[in-house]
Amino acid sequence: MKHFSLMLAMVLCVMSTTLAQRTITGTVMLQDEGEAIGASVLVEGNETVGTVTEFDGSFTLEVPDDAKALVISYTGFENTVVSIEGTNTVEVTMAPNNVLTEVVVVGYGAVRSKAELTGAVTRVDGGKINELPVSSLDQGLQGLATGVLSTGGSGQPGSPSTIRIRGIGSINASSSPLYVVDGVPIIVGTTTTIDADRALNALASISPADIESITVLKDAAATSIYGARGSNGVILVTTKSGKKGEKTQFNLSTQYGISKKTNDNFRMLNSQEYLELRREAEVNAGRSVEDVMLEFPDSLADTDTDWRDEAFQTGLTKSIDLSARGGSEKTSFFVSGGYFDQEGILLRTGLKRYSGRANIDHQMSDKISFGVNLSTSFTDQAGRAGEGSFMDPVTGAYLLIPFDPVKNEDDSYNYNFIYETLANANFVGIANAVTQESQSFRFTNSNYVQYDINDDWTVKTILGIDWSNGREDETYPSGLPEVGRYPDGYVIRSTAREYNISNTNTINYSHTFKEKHSVSGLLGFEVLKNDYDYFSGTGSTLPKNLTVIGVTAVPQDPFGSKEEFSFMSILSRLNYGFAGKYNASASFRRDASSRFGKNNRWANFWSLGAGWTISAEDFMKDVGAIDFLKLRASIGTTGNAEIGNYTSKVKYDASGSYNNQNASYPDVADLGSEDLTWESNLNWNVGFDFAFLKRFNGNIEYYNRKTFDLLYDQQLSRAASGATSIQGNIAEMVNKGVEAELNIDIFNKKDFRWTIGATVAANKNEITRLVDNDGDGEDDQIDGRTFTTRTGEAIGTFYLIEWAGVHPADGTPLYYDQNGNVTGDREAAGQKIVGTSNPKAFGNFTTNFSYKGVGLDVMFFYNYGNKIVDNTRRYIESDGAFLIYNQTANQLDRWQEPGDVTAVPQIIFQNGTGGNEWGSTRWMYDGSYLRLRNVRLSYSVPTEKINKYVRSIQVFAQAQNLLTFSRYKGFDPEFAAGGTSFFRYPIGKTVTFGMNVGF
Repeated sequence: MKHFSLMLAMVLCVMSTTLAQRTITGTVMLQDEGEAIGASVLVEGNETVGTVTEFDGSFTLEVPDDAKALVISYTGFENTVVSIEGTNTVEVTMAPNNVLTEVVVVGYGAVRSKAELTGAVTRVDGGKINELPVSSLDQGLQGLATGVLSTGGSGQPGSPSTIRIRGIGSINASSSPLYVVDGVPIIVGTTTTIDADRALNALASISPADIESITVLKDAAATSIYGARGSNGVILVTTKSGKKGEKTQFNLSTQYGISKKTNDNFRMLNSQEYLELRREAEVNAGRSVEDVMLEFPDSLADTDTDWRDEAFQTGLTKSIDLSARGGSEKTSFFVSGGYFDQEGILLRTGLKRYSGRANIDHQMSDKISFGVNLSTSFTDQAGRAGEGSFMDPVTGAYLLIPFDPVKNEDDSYNYNFIYETLANANFVGIANAVTQESQSFRFTNSNYVQYDINDDWTVKTILGIDWSNGREDETYPSGLPEVGRYPDGYVIRSTAREYNISNTNTINYSHTFKEKHSVSGLLGFEVLKNDYDYFSGTGSTLPKNLTVIGVTAVPQDPFGSKEEFSFMSILSRLNYGFAGKYNASASFRRDASSRFGKNNRWANFWSLGAGWTISAEDFMKDVGAIDFLKLRASIGTTGNAEIGNYTSKVKYDASGSYNNQNASYPDVADLGSEDLTWESNLNWNVGFDFAFLKRFNGNIEYYNRKTFDLLYDQQLSRAASGATSIQGNIAEMVNKGVEAELNIDIFNKKDFRWTIGATVAANKNEITRLVDNDGDGEDDQIDGRTFTTRTGEAIGTFYLIEWAGVHPADGTPLYYDQNGNVTGDREAAGQKIVGTSNPKAFGNFTTNFSYKGVGLDVMFFYNYGNKIVDNTRRYIESDGAFLIYNQTANQLDRWQEPGDVTAVPQIIFQNGTGGNEWGSTRWMYDGSYLRLRNVRLSYSVPTEKINKYVRSIQVFAQAQNLLTFSRYKGFDPEFAAGGTSFFRYPIGKTVTFGMNVGF
């Protein structure tokens, strides 16, 4: 009986299990690729129940009755969660996994998936930069591309950033990358020249809202196709386009926000504190107490002006972008218009940009297609004189004494300071009276025609034009303090016109043999011409209320210059792939440039690359944890032609006269050399791309970039030539390092996704060869007051006297000598190598949440291991040497009597003990920092709640530079990229609110 009962129970259990199941049938398709063969289909939460799809992508699966969803996975595509509640039939289309099949632009019209690449390439989605309240794409790149260091040089809206890809590439030539927009090399740098501290960034003319993607090419396999201009990396910008047969879609994006000064780490003295310090310093300098009290009475402290409050303001940021994209059967288009208005955090500074774009592609026939990419922009920048200028609000905010009021009793501006500080330059009144404005109009046009000979062969020609007109105005009306200029006012007007014209002609081949062998190639011819024209005029002594040069009483001599250069190139590339496992690439380019001497006008550049997709091998099929694994390696050469247009030429000075006639003569101080040629580098790279456990993906790279034929001065005998030196291709250096990126899917469910990521880039720079001018058998070195350039050390190596503090007995400065002993003799201590301005590592940490339309994106950026010399503090912590200016509260901790232990020497008016002089580690700080670069909270309204005319709505709030963690004591550790800082315009923290609408 017991056995019967047991058997009956087992049968009932099986029956109940059978009755509690249902059959699900479905089809799985791969986006743009058709049926998914062998895709995994599992019950969510019960991975023991599952199947794989058939050859036609279909599947049948018995699932428990309480199953709610299926998880479908396929290598190279995003995991897809599909609900089966209330249905027994599903149809799924899987989207590509961007990590493995993301398409990137690799130059000259070619696009490749990441799985096919042999070079080191990073792609940045244009939407990431468009989300940020920045004026230009270079400002937005920070933290978005591994191995790319983007450092703001100033907080001035519209100012350029310093971009370095895998380290510093040159000693005397440019280390900046080449920028190519829609196949056309563009003008970069600044469009104005009167004042570098408020120069207008050429890249600020490109609206980030128009950018589809940015691709950064880093190693030789990626950059060698750009030959003589690819040594420092290449940044390819692709703007948005339409899609044929796509219904017209409109998109409206708008932002509004505020910016404020970040913490500047300075507390300046108030009037009472300054009065106390000044009296003490005067007495310590030898004056009697009675005389000091008479000159500095208590009444001086009745006025207590905080000049920083007058200099800084809350800046407003506004932007609006409207675009339309779509297409018919044969034509696609993208048109846009944008307005960007960013008010600076500093008095009377800001940037306005008006931009428009039209990208049109048309298929004229089965064989012929053509297209036009056209953009225009107008930028208007208001700036202030910077970096120590008496009129600079940053300088005045920290140096002006609080005794002086901003305005007089009659509400006029005060230009008669008690001690004539900064030559009575009241920057508030000056900023409201002086015009300092930069304007630029830019027109960029890329036109192409393509002829498809057959399915394999294509011929394409591109004509590109990049035209920039810049104008800079500075007007200083009469009646203001002289400040080292002209007492009765002056006017400066300058214009700069520059254009690039380029033509690229290529023939492309692509074919797949026997479904396994894929071959593609390119052969091309390219020419480029650049022309630059500059003119400026100056006049002084202005009539009241008039501000044009024509009415000045003393017009100055006009100045003008004209420069041009050209390139001619032959280029080629060949790619081969086998069975999705093996890839190889090769490129060759031959360049000629007018910049180089006739003996070395041509140069050859080449690259070889190979890739092995290990995960596609048969022996990896049973390794279920590995989704993708690829080994890449490349080697090749590139060049740097950014050495100046006439460096190889003998210069003539045409400013002289002879017998009352114009005369010109050789400039013996600037000899050229017909042997001058490109700076070149040999670059090799090894990298792994990986994805495993359906959750982890990333890459790791090691590179070695040896640069040779660097421009460097070689001494000459003055008796023989009249010149002291000549530039030659002499020096060498190396950059080597590691880059890594890791992304993790913590959760990837239907309604909730959480990912985290991190990047790191570590680069070591070393000069390996200079020149032996003195013939002693060793390379010479150049030692300055702050830096040294020598073999075995990095560019940007600090060479300073090491500060040891303050002598407790008498309050005098102390230093460490070469043996580490403490001495009070500054000169005897001597300079030594004390660090570098180059970071040891930098990168980011990111986390991204999304839940039912709510998104939270956070990015931290970090920079580690560099030093910064803050020369600002030399003036505002001067031990009395510069007590004609205000000082920081740090000076209150000064030495006052024997036995005092402090870091601040005795305060003596016009102190000559040397503690505040240039060239000491007293002003050197750790430049490491961690910054909350961006945080964004968004909400996407569910589509079912939107009417038929509105496709999507997203509202968001975001903050930039919200928090910074650093031991640096200056304004901001970020923009001290060159290693030093001196009254620079600080970077602000910004909070914006916005909305994106699609209809």
